[in-house]
Amino acid sequence: MKEPAVSNSICLIALERIGQLNLLPALFEPISVPPKVREEFVVRLDWLRVEAPSNTALVAVLKALVDEGEAEAIALARDKGAFAHLGRPQDTRAGKTIGCPRCRNGRDFSEGKAARNCESRQALTGGNATKGIPP
Repeated sequence: MKEPAVSNSICLIALERIGQLNLLPALFEPISVPPKVREEFVVRLDWLRVEAPSNTALVAVLKALVDEGEAEAIALARDKGAFAHLGRPQDTRAGKTIGCPRCRNGRDFSEGKAARNCESRQALTGGNATKGIPP
């Protein structure tokens, strides 16, 4: 069973640039983004849901620490109890500070920390189950 995830635009843009957007639906379901992230990432994907975070006060507080898209993504992940893939370590710290322990950044993902719970490492590595993912 796949876990729900929330993404910010940094993750989506980076995966799109390297032709690996298919990694997200291979690992997570559903995958949600807040409205601000949808504005920043214009590629339309059938599997990407747009949802607004319910706690607008939390978004306002987070905007003092991180960009608006990241603030909405962190708040949405907290609402849903979902894994949050964020682009920068400071975004992850902000998320964990407000009680979103499942926030991760690009380094966590690329080092395989998120991959340890995946059913298939093949989806991450394009067929090489050991490339870049620790056992």
